[in-house]
Amino acid sequence: MPIDETDYRIIAHLKEDPRTTNRALARALQLSEPNIAARVARLEEMGILRIMAVVDMHAVGYEHVVIVGVGVGDSHPSEVANELVELPEVLGVNSTFGRYQLVCIVLARDKRHVAELVDRIGTIDGVLYLESCLVLDVHLMRSDVGLLRLFRKLPIFSLPQEHSMLDKLDLGIIEVLQENGRTSFREVGRRLATPEATIRSRLTRLEKNGAVRLVAVTDSDTSRPEKALAWIALRVRGGALEEVADVLCHVSETGFVSSTIGRFNMLALLLLDSRHELLDLVSRTIAPMHGVQQLEVWEIVHSYKQDIRISMQFD
Repeated sequence: MPIDETDYRIIAHLKEDPRTTNRALARALQLSEPNIAARVARLEEMGILRIMAVVDMHAVGYEHVVIVGVGVGDSHPSEVANELVELPEVLGVNSTFGRYQLVCIVLARDKRHVAELVDRIGTIDGVLYLESCLVLDVHLMRSDVGLLRLFRKLPIFSLPQEHSMLDKLDLGIIEVLQENGRTSFREVGRRLATPEATIRSRLTRLEKNGAVRLVAVTDSDTSRPEKALAWIALRVRGGALEEVADVLCHVSETGFVSSTIGRFNMLALLLLDSRHELLDLVSRTIAPMHGVQQLEVWEIVHSYKQDIRISMQFD
């Protein structure tokens, strides 16, 4: 059953406030509460919508983000990708056309850990070469759209306690809310054998200090089935970085923008409805921007992993 205009309106309201009750949605949309409940449940069952807790990387002990481009030589990219997805520090793995056969997003605790992870990736069978760009600043990261089919229960909180600002109760609350972000405080308390008031105050604290945010995530495969997805790698002249980043952040099709150290000093991730729109945006908007000296497009042809539970920046 395809989704209709009412479903899109429900999604829009939940993106504004993921904890909006079915009663409040029913009032806003002038529908019955059972109708709203059934529609939300159907959207979740179809894999179109997921309301969940997203955790800031610093809260679980990560300090650095690295974008790693991997050349696989004569191997098939999937052979190397299947090894990469098993690394808990690797948030995303895409196969691409362009300079690299694979591009991945990696989180690290410190610079020593960065070196260890890059070395570990380099030892994977089939890796011919790799280049890494250390992220200096994440200007934009959208947390409300992703490939929900790739969502799996992965051990993202496997760091030693000394690296995390979260205690056992915090992690328990987050685990429940990553299954379903609209779970009531009473139910979370029941599952964790903790008073409802304690759950409420803990989550309020976590949200206030930026450690956790509830997000209504929609599936990009459903919203844009014929989509074009690509990394844009830029070499921008000194003094123009902020200007270029600002333009990219205000392009509605942009999901991620970062300034980096490496071969390129800015990387962005774009999601558009078609390759024609991708070409048009790159050639008419990005390439002519003041300060852009070099530009490469790495079109994504397959995504192997997209762990949407950890954010590098809340938008």
